[in-house]
Amino acid sequence: MVIFEMMKKRIFLSLVIVFILIIVLAILIIKLQKPSKAMHKLPLGSTYDELIAIAGTPDYVTDGTVGVEIKFEKSETQLIPDCVKEAWYQYPISFVPSKYSFCFDKNDTLIHKYHWSSW
Repeated sequence: MVIFEMMKKRIFLSLVIVFILIIVLAILIIKLQKPSKAMHKLPLGSTYDELIAIAGTPDYVTDGTVGVEIKFEKSETQLIPDCVKEAWYQYPISFVPSKYSFCFDKNDTLIHKYHWSSW
């Protein structure tokens, strides 16, 4: 009987852990679909407000001079002409090397977008 009770506890604990993992993965997938959806749905010429309506608030916004790694500036060849606002979306867990970028001009018009991934 004692062994059976221990097995029940282990099975229950295992099921709880699996359930928590499924919820965490579902949240990550839902969060990651938003910038991906915006990447495919928003044509150039869209507004910043349209981006926010689809993808939500960016993880951070720069002036267009910051590279994929926030501590490094873009090189001269990486700068997007007329980009004065760049909205960045990234995976909520840092070991997944993927970011989405949306560049806007002074009129908040989308002029460039890209999905960066090191995979």
